[in-house]
Amino acid sequence: MTAPAPPGSDQHTCHAKTCTTKVPPAVFMCRLHWGLVPAPMREAITALYQPGQEVNKQPSDEYLAIAKAAIDAVAHKEARRAHAAAPIPAPAPPAPAPEPAPAPGKSRKPRKKASPGPKPEQLALF
Repeated sequence: MTAPAPPGSDQHTCHAKTCTTKVPPAVFMCRLHWGLVPAPMREAITALYQPGQEVNKQPSDEYLAIAKAAIDAVAHKEARRAHAAAPIPAPAPPAPAPEPAPAPGKSRKPRKKASPGPKPEQLALF
């Protein structure tokens, strides 16, 4: 959880691990992070909240356990999102394919192209 505010200070922030959004002392998380808390945990936090616990600093052990689980669940979701959004490196270009082995009895030397030579003459047949 975030560090407690100095005595006499009304500063309170969202309990998500990296969030610095200011919220009222009776509010557990900002709207963005509260939406990332799994519904059963949201319901448990709401049910276990004792009015005034933010003033007397005496939440129940059950509340603290669910609160920690909710904070961890939000951090996990944010980490997964960050990982999914990370750019994927381009794959390396494929290696050139090896030349196929010549058929038995054939030479590995490349063929010479036929030289054009003299242009053939057309003969008249009549």
